[in-house]
Amino acid sequence: MEVSYTNAAYRSLKKLPPQDRKALMEKIETYAKTGDGDVVFMVGSKNSYRIRHGKWRAIFEMEDDILVVKIAKRGEIYKRKR
Repeated sequence: MEVSYTNAAYRSLKKLPPQDRKALMEKIETYAKTGDGDVVFMVGSKNSYRIRHGKWRAIFEMEDDILVVKIAKRGEIYKRKR
């Protein structure tokens, strides 16, 4: 599987501290290659999942490839815009 990022996810990724950015990207890449990792299906969605690294979360969609949609801190990632 290939990993790609939305523009919003890429901008958020650039704002992360370098060590967290690297670790989160490695976890996503590892999951894409092996299927191993702390990945949880998002209830209420058709194909959304989350992966975590410390206080950071990445929400991604998975069909044939992985599309990272959103990256934020744990307290902010699950909030919906009104």
